Amino acid sequence: YWGGEQHTFREKMSGTLHRLLAHRSITIEADEATLPPVVARTRTIILPRDAEDYAAAARDAIMAARGNYQETKNAFLRMRQISSGFLGYTDDETGKRAKFMFDESPKLESLISKIQSVAGKYKVVVFHEYIYSGDRIVAELKRLKIGHARIGSASKSTIKEERLRFTKDDACRVLVISNRMAQGPNLQIAKYLEFYESPVDPKTRKQARRRVERQHSQHDRVFITDYVVRGTYDQRILDFLREGRDLFDAIIRGEV
Repeated sequence: YWGGEQHTFREKMSGTLHRLLAHRSITIEADEATLPPVVARTRTIILPRDAEDYAAAARDAIMAARGNYQETKNAFLRMRQISSGFLGYTDDETGKRAKFMFDESPKLESLISKIQSVAGKYKVVVFHEYIYSGDRIVAELKRLKIGHARIGSASKSTIKEERLRFTKDDACRVLVISNRMAQGPNLQIAKYLEFYESPVDPKTRKQARRRVERQHSQHDRVFITDYVVRGTYDQRILDFLREGRDLFDAIIRGEV
């Protein structure tokens, strides 16, 4: 009656539509009443003795690098890697990137212990910052014969293939996913979300959390755990996130 045109959506284009929506940053906030309650926890871990001197050196380097963006970034990176039990460096002889692992990695041990305790009954999502961290987590899952999928630049399959394997294959109990892939995938099948290395940016952190804290979740509540190593910046990152702030950005601005 109003003289307009009637449009009919072509069902065969559904796949294209979903791919486009997954890459859009504009989202509609869900009504809090429709989301499952979240139980947030922190696992506090003692920094291994052989890593203490490295952590102290990284803190001093951050203080000394004030005003130099690249040096501050490098020192901040080292501090985060130390928390996860390794350091990346350039081999003097070959010029290639290499890794130095500390004798102990209590953060990794704590994560794997948690996965072993819950993955038999519930599915688990693990977010990490560094490719090497993802490599180590996956290596442990393989050693323990725990079915898993991986989303990130190190994965040999597509995001869709890995997501479907995690959500559809009951033998696939854990999804290891890079923080860079926090936006998009619907992972509400998981009851547990583990931040092995939390995003520093508040928006990325919120996107990661929303992967499991979604409408129509099959769980009455979901559990989110952060792994905090004393003597590193893990706790300060979380403190700043609660304020909606980015710790690294605050360091660069000279606010801390």
